[in-house]
Amino acid sequence: RHMNASWSGMLMKRIKGRTNVTEELREQIVEWVKKHENIVHSPIADDTLLIEKKLGSSKTKVRVGKLLCEIPIRDLHNSMIGLTADGGLAAVRDNSGKVIVSDTTLRKIIKQDIPELRRSNERYKQMCGCEVCIT
Repeated sequence: RHMNASWSGMLMKRIKGRTNVTEELREQIVEWVKKHENIVHSPIADDTLLIEKKLGSSKTKVRVGKLLCEIPIRDLHNSMIGLTADGGLAAVRDNSGKVIVSDTTLRKIIKQDIPELRRSNERYKQMCGCEVCIT
């Protein structure tokens, strides 16, 4: 046992953790998610959210349109780690081919960097009418 170690220091190391996701990879993931075929803009014109954006050292609230995810996040992750020819993102695998972005990491990135992304519910699915939404 460590006599000089404090509980708070040990807990902070455990909570903070470590990540293989660099800032550049994070930006690539955000762009990939926004351009995915199952991420669509809300069909309702007034359907907007007030999102806090950081501009330098200050935060301002900006009104943005909702983005809707027609598929579960798990399926979005499976699509992301798939083959590049099938629309996957090559940067989420290391040199040995091992996946470095987990499902929960993708969820955290979406929550922090794309707060306007929401799950599509029955109201939006009825308005859309595409094959994915109807089934």
